[in-house]
Amino acid sequence: MKLMSNWIWIAVISILLIFVYLSSNPFKVDFYSCLASVNDTSKKLTVAHYINGDRDVTFKNSFFSRNDCNTLSDITCTLDPKNNDPESIIFNTSLKSLKYQWVEYESGKYVFDKTQVISTNKIENYACELLSD
Repeated sequence: MKLMSNWIWIAVISILLIFVYLSSNPFKVDFYSCLASVNDTSKKLTVAHYINGDRDVTFKNSFFSRNDCNTLSDITCTLDPKNNDPESIIFNTSLKSLKYQWVEYESGKYVFDKTQVISTNKIENYACELLSD
């Protein structure tokens, strides 16, 4: 009887450890090569899939955590720092297309008799291809 209860405890602890591992670590990581439609530069996109449906996304040295991303049919991730210059990506999982938006700053522009910092909203479109394992 005591041997049977030890096996039950071992099984319960093992199941809990597996659950904790799968909820905190991705079970699948996809690597994409994305080609810009304007200048044909290639960038790497990484999507980490978790058991609960959340995703972490890395693109162009920007990391979008599970809290930054909505994953309904497309993966939409937005970073919005306190100074209100959002950076976002929208990845269409069926078409493998990616739209990247960010704010670019140029300092030292001479505008209206003053040197100013100019901000420009930028948008780039990419066609992505899944890299084989």
